[in-house]
Amino acid sequence: MKNSISKIYFLCIFLFLLSKVVYSDENENPETSKNLTNNVQLKGSLEDHIPTINVGLDSYYTKSSIRFREQKRPYVTQAIQMDEFSINHALINISKESQSYHYAIGIHAGTYVQANYALEPDQYKPIYQAWIGYALLKNLWLDVGIFPSHIGGESPISFQNFNYTRSLVAENSPYYETGGRIVWNPLNDLKLSFYILNGWQRLKETNVDKAIGTELQYKVSKNWLITYSTFIGNEAPNQEQRQTRYFNNIYLKGKFYDWWEVYLIYDIGFQRKPLVSWVNNLSTLESYKRNISRESYSRWEGFAIQFYFHLNEIWKLGLRAEGFYDPNEIVMKTYTANGYSLESASINIDFIPVETMKFRIEGKYNSSWDKIYNDKSNNSFDRENLVILNFSYYI
Repeated sequence: MKNSISKIYFLCIFLFLLSKVVYSDENENPETSKNLTNNVQLKGSLEDHIPTINVGLDSYYTKSSIRFREQKRPYVTQAIQMDEFSINHALINISKESQSYHYAIGIHAGTYVQANYALEPDQYKPIYQAWIGYALLKNLWLDVGIFPSHIGGESPISFQNFNYTRSLVAENSPYYETGGRIVWNPLNDLKLSFYILNGWQRLKETNVDKAIGTELQYKVSKNWLITYSTFIGNEAPNQEQRQTRYFNNIYLKGKFYDWWEVYLIYDIGFQRKPLVSWVNNLSTLESYKRNISRESYSRWEGFAIQFYFHLNEIWKLGLRAEGFYDPNEIVMKTYTANGYSLESASINIDFIPVETMKFRIEGKYNSSWDKIYNDKSNNSFDRENLVILNFSYYI
């Protein structure tokens, strides 16, 4: 894995420097740029087949108030390595959009991949996305493969988000999914999608059942977008009782002014509890009645409020307040009385010298209902303070 990270890291730097040289040459010689444009116009048929190549690099340094075991932060996938400079996410992505077909293929590496893809087979871990689609009708697409998740408005690419770290709801919902989808744009401002998936963030299937997902995205106005997404699927292995998961996500994203952007999100999920055997409860009839008649589903929910202020062309300010509550430990195990239940606040300052490059410093405060954090000496804490330094670019 370290060799893969090093190769992608140096390749990203090379492509970034190359792009800057090309960009600089075109600006210094307008006539050359004009000639290049004319050549592209003369070869329009070739242009239809030329894909877009994107390269991204996200590096960081994390300092926590808690000295975790193995220098790794638990419960999250972003900026997990502490007290050392690390690559969170290095990405090379190739994509193409045309009137009749489109596709995207991306490979990636980094500590985010190590954490988030830990349960996937090794041969699949380098795949960021790999899908292809065909236009069945005008504005109606059929796509198959590995996609970024249809849930939520935050990206695995930190460069594209208001804050460096992801919100708690983003960390505890899928980043990726595998299967097929139908995407329909009946109107310019409306998109409807239907998914058939292997499961909740699954590359490789774990049972014989398939999950379904939906997405409704509506552009309310020029500056505001509202999206509602769902997921329904059995998350238990074949040898266990069915534990169907029902999940809903809604978010609103837009801006009040050109200098003030906002992102509001709310998640709520339910999962069927395994049925309790009457044999195991023969001596405690009241307990048995309680288990089969009440609380048949476990529930979790979370929210985030994010603001992004454009102080000027190169300085930005991000703020976030959030909460996440999973008392039955459906999506995250802590083995405590209140499960994974906590509130958090974040603030980040972004310096953007050019549009492809971003320097960030973020402060984050987590306050849990229970002492879910354990340090090297096995001391327990219910609060964590973080400072993260970040450099990233995306071209």
